[in-house]
Amino acid sequence: MIKLSYWFGLGAIFAVISVISGSLASHALKPLLTANETTEIFAIAKDYLGYHGLVLMVIAMAIERWPELRMHRPTRLIATGAMVFSAALYLLALTGWRPYAHFAPLGGGLMIIGWLWLTWISFRAAR
Repeated sequence: MIKLSYWFGLGAIFAVISVISGSLASHALKPLLTANETTEIFAIAKDYLGYHGLVLMVIAMAIERWPELRMHRPTRLIATGAMVFSAALYLLALTGWRPYAHFAPLGGGLMIIGWLWLTWISFRAAR
């Protein structure tokens, strides 16, 4: 079984990547993103990764508090989805190569399935 520190740590990594990418977008990468007209795409990737980093930290605490709810599998889907979604958008924004965009829906779909699974677990536990 994956421990609290794993999900919490992964969430912290997502958050720090989000902060660093935000800083880079505002300074070092600004000319490139402006030239590619992909500043907004890069910001979406940064936001999703940062938000889901915080989510992973909260889920880590919920797993620790309620281990019987078995939240690891949906959490894996959410984490994998956030990585795939954000990576696809980061790569699209940095390279301008449109085929990277085709991976974003896969990541988004994984996040949606993970969130729906967590919702189902929560409602089932509330009965």
